[in-house]
Amino acid sequence: AFIFTDATLPAPVLQQLLEAAAEKSFNCITVDSDTSTNDTLMMFATGAGSKHREIKDAGDDALADFCAQLGWLMADLAQQVVRDGEGASKFVTIAVTGAEGDGAAKRIALAIANSPLVKTAIAGEDANWGRIVMAVGKSGEKADRDKLAIEIDPLAPGRRIGTAMNGLSARRYDVVIREAQGALALQPTVDVSRFYEALAYLLTRRFDDCLNVLGDTFPGLRAMCQHSRGDEAAAMQIVDSLKSALGSASEPRNQTEMVLYRDIAMFYAWVGNVGEALSWFEPAFAWSHNAIQFEVMNSGVFDRVTEDQDFQSSLERIRARIRERLLQAVAG
Repeated sequence: AFIFTDATLPAPVLQQLLEAAAEKSFNCITVDSDTSTNDTLMMFATGAGSKHREIKDAGDDALADFCAQLGWLMADLAQQVVRDGEGASKFVTIAVTGAEGDGAAKRIALAIANSPLVKTAIAGEDANWGRIVMAVGKSGEKADRDKLAIEIDPLAPGRRIGTAMNGLSARRYDVVIREAQGALALQPTVDVSRFYEALAYLLTRRFDDCLNVLGDTFPGLRAMCQHSRGDEAAAMQIVDSLKSALGSASEPRNQTEMVLYRDIAMFYAWVGNVGEALSWFEPAFAWSHNAIQFEVMNSGVFDRVTEDQDFQSSLERIRARIRERLLQAVAG
């Protein structure tokens, strides 16, 4: 794999960043347990991008977003290696919890993944959990037989996202963070997990964690976080860029524009501007009855506007239209 960035970064910094990200991506995959003389991972900094202050240390705070995006990119590339394996017909993610440390967890996971007996069980679609227990045992790591639990769940990412959504509605933000992180670990390319985790960080006032998780994704949520940490200018700059992307459109013309309307509406609801929130909400819901999940609306995001009578009246009109649409769809 070859990775390029237009940032200006010295080779020692690049090497440290690459090694750290590889440890959680390329060094966590296996197809046949063998290595190749052609296995290569390189990262290059062209310096062709916009100017920025000099970076001398891989731990520089200015690299937080870069590291998050690099980790996401390398996880995606590493998964592609597995999916493109010769004769590969299954893609399996193994998550180990409760081990003595990350190193122990990784050794247990690789023992399971590289076990021929586990592989044949997976290929034959036979949930033979005894073979997984065997692989845990042969890893050489400490394991308490009476506390060992095995979960085989091909729908795990989706199920965890569903639990995270329920946690939002119940305002159990610790559950949201835990389940979203679990879903993201199993399927790093699904951005909705990142959205729910970041939203939970925002609602628990962990603003730096919120921004680190988001990176360049979900600009509306980034604006909400920037505003909450006191950087109103940065927040409004993001919101203005979203408005500019819509041009002269007075209502969404496609799914992408509906998302922009939704993001702007959520921002204004978050800061307590009822009038602006409604002016963006109603067009978003006119395009899609599911513009904003009601689990999100039941969370603390809308606390500053939910008591407003105009907002409540508008929300009831939206819900009435949604019910009417659903009844028409069922009848038609």
